[in-house]
Formats: sequence, C-alpha cells, structure tokens
Amino acid sequence: EVDLQGTQPGDLVVIAFDRFPHHVGIAGDYHGGGLSLIHADNRAGRVVEQRLVFNEEIRFVTSFVFPEVA
Repeated sequence: EVDLQGTQPGDLVVIAFDRFPHHVGIAGDYHGGGLSLIHADNRAGRVVEQRLVFNEEIRFVTSFVFPEVA
C-alpha cells in the first residue's frame, strides 16, 4: 500500500466520490505529465483514460503496488 506521492503507473488506485471508497482504476502515465487513471466510466459506457486530479468531489483513498504482476 502506498500514498498518493508514491503512486506510480501500473498501481491500483482506490478513489471515493463520497465518504466511502467505491471505485478503482489503474494509474497510467498521462501524456501531458503526471498520472492518469484508466478505469470503467459509467457515463461513457467504456474504459477511459483521464488525468488523475483530486478535489472535493473525487478523493484519493490509497494505492496498491503489485510487484509480482509486473
């Protein structure tokens, strides 16, 4: 388990839109710099890649590293 500053591309990221964590995605390398989140987007109806930005509505919970998968 790692914090936001330790999150790297390939890590599993857990986020929350309210009090409870309920969405996961894979951290990616954002083409404009920083990290992206690769995840299933209900509104889009498909898997998307979006810049990973947190604010009052989207809250970082934790990230997990799975080195044995790499």
